[in-house]
Amino acid sequence: MLKRIFVPLMVYVMLVCPVVPSLAEGHDPSAFLSILTEGKTNWNFSTEPVNETDLHTILEAGVNTASAINEQPWIITVITDPEIIAQLADTSGSAKAPVMILISVTSGNEMKILDAGLATQSMQIAARALGYATKIETAPARAVRNDKSGKWAEKLGIPSDKAARATLFIGHADETTDSVSSASARNDFNSVVVFVPDN
Repeated sequence: MLKRIFVPLMVYVMLVCPVVPSLAEGHDPSAFLSILTEGKTNWNFSTEPVNETDLHTILEAGVNTASAINEQPWIITVITDPEIIAQLADTSGSAKAPVMILISVTSGNEMKILDAGLATQSMQIAARALGYATKIETAPARAVRNDKSGKWAEKLGIPSDKAARATLFIGHADETTDSVSSASARNDFNSVVVFVPDN
């Protein structure tokens, strides 16, 4: 029964995240699966920059994410200016990392909002596969979206028909702080997964 869950998931991620080796080539899937099942959200980042080639690979994963009817509705805004990141972080009370990525889609459309989430997760998986720490938030995106003056959207080059929906932080974990041990426990598998029919 678990194959019915994991096989489609693996096929999907291999399509949208080309940095992950293909199982058909005989690679051990355990390292990749650990990214999905054991990864922790990072709260504190060092100032060490993200490698430009790695960043491009991460963005390729987002750009090539599968979307409803292949509409690809996103604008992906990559922010590396520390001042802008600090301003947005202070405005929204969010994390600070060397790279902040905003994903914007057509405002209020549930299907496109889901697509924004998929693109965000694709980039997160790619970043973690490359060894980076990550954090997904909505607060900075909400701050940009709710700015009635439109100054943030203009500053970040977000078109008027798009609204920021998700934020992905990427960087290196700050090893001087404990970023993960206080995280809440994950829900038990059997408490949230329902098989129909239940065999």
